Amino acid sequence: MNIKVLKFIVIAMGILIVIGTTVVAVTIVNRLSARQAAPDAVSAEIPVTLPDGARIVETALDGNRLALRIETQSGPRILIIDISTGTLISTVEFERTRP
Repeated sequence: MNIKVLKFIVIAMGILIVIGTTVVAVTIVNRLSARQAAPDAVSAEIPVTLPDGARIVETALDGNRLALRIETQSGPRILIIDISTGTLISTVEFERTRP
């Protein structure tokens, strides 16, 4: 093999190694900085309107969603609230069947 061709191949492979290492380093830095980004500001107070006579039985938190299990005069309900915006996303109502 010609020595000039061999030098060219070695230099090209060296350049590819440097480029590949740079891409890996930049990817790692980007992923680490994205992970450390501060979450959206959450309001300290989220007003929730409960029906008259209702009481909160249980709460559960999953990410930015809050589930409130409440007991009302008409039966149990689950309220799902987005805590980042304070909005009511969904209400799950249970019907009691009578024999």
